[in-house]
Amino acid sequence: MAEGKKRRGRRDHLNDFYRDVSGNYVYTGTCYVCRAAEKERTALLRRVWLLTAVMAAAVVAGGFISAPGMDRCFYVLLPYAAEVGLTGSVVWATVRWQAREYPMREYVYRATVQALPGRCLGEAIAAGVGLAAEVVYLLLSGSGGRGALAAAYLALKAVTLVAALFARQLVRRSAWEPVGKSGEIPAE
Repeated sequence: MAEGKKRRGRRDHLNDFYRDVSGNYVYTGTCYVCRAAEKERTALLRRVWLLTAVMAAAVVAGGFISAPGMDRCFYVLLPYAAEVGLTGSVVWATVRWQAREYPMREYVYRATVQALPGRCLGEAIAAGVGLAAEVVYLLLSGSGGRGALAAAYLALKAVTLVAALFARQLVRRSAWEPVGKSGEIPAE
């Protein structure tokens, strides 16, 4: 009864597994490979890691800066909270991309390579909104003697915005294609 039941939704990738005679699970779904050479693929992942680390460091550093508006202004804090969540999501996808075997299983490909451009775009939007919110706060309330901290905070937002856009472009430019179950590209 349970063997014939097909899963849908979040766990539909489990339909691509079956038990062999020894009781081990075997993956029978589609796998994806990057069309670039191994050195280029390694360089791609290193660049994505570098940009992810820059994004994460800039977001964390922005939280430690006592910039004007970061202490009690909701329209400055909300974009920052979104940035923290999206940064965690980008870091998780990058870690998952690094940790999986190659060729990449379809469900991992969808959760990492396919999802990273959208997550990076969300990160860039949150950083841009945070930058604009801080500028609005400075125009309405002034810097309160913390102009240098405000400038550092704005610079960190700009770094996050640029790093997210570069990471998005880098992942979108990478070319991936499905391969057969044996790791060979199927004949057309």
